[in-house]
Amino acid sequence: MDTVMERLALISGERSASGIMRWLGIKPSSIANWKRRGSVNFDPIIAGLLRHRVSLDWLFAPYEDLFYPTVGQLGELNESTPLYQQNQAMNLAIEAINRIDPVLERYNLPKTETNRQLMSETYFKKRGEALILSAALNQVAKALATAQPNEASQAD
Repeated sequence: MDTVMERLALISGERSASGIMRWLGIKPSSIANWKRRGSVNFDPIIAGLLRHRVSLDWLFAPYEDLFYPTVGQLGELNESTPLYQQNQAMNLAIEAINRIDPVLERYNLPKTETNRQLMSETYFKKRGEALILSAALNQVAKALATAQPNEASQAD
C-alpha cells in the first residue's frame, strides 16, 4: 500500500493521503478503512486514474514489458498467432532502429551492435513517449560505464 501511495503522490502532486484521495475522487476516510482491513479496494483508484487519463501500467506495473494485444489478436487462438507475433516483434525492432539511428548520427556515434543494443533497450523501456526516471538513470549509467570503462574501474 505504501508503494501505491508513493506513486499516487507523484502523479497527483499531493503530499497527504487525504489530498491524494480527494484528487482521485475518493472519500479521504477510505484509506483508514483500507489500512484497518489490510487490503486496498482498487476499483475507485482505477476510476480516478482513468478520470485523470493516467495509465494503469504506470501505477501497477511500471517496470514490466507488458503485452498489448491488437484488435486482430483479441480472442484469436490459432496457429497463425506465433507467426503474427514474430512479425510484430520484427516490426517493432525495425521501428526502434529507425528511431535510434538518427540519434546516433546526430551525436556522431557509430552504429555498432553495442550502441544499438543499449539504445534499443532504452527505447523498449518507454511507456508512451515517457520513460520512468529509474529506468532512464540505469540506462545512462550503463552508457557511461561503456564509454568510460577505465575510469569506472579506477574509482573502485
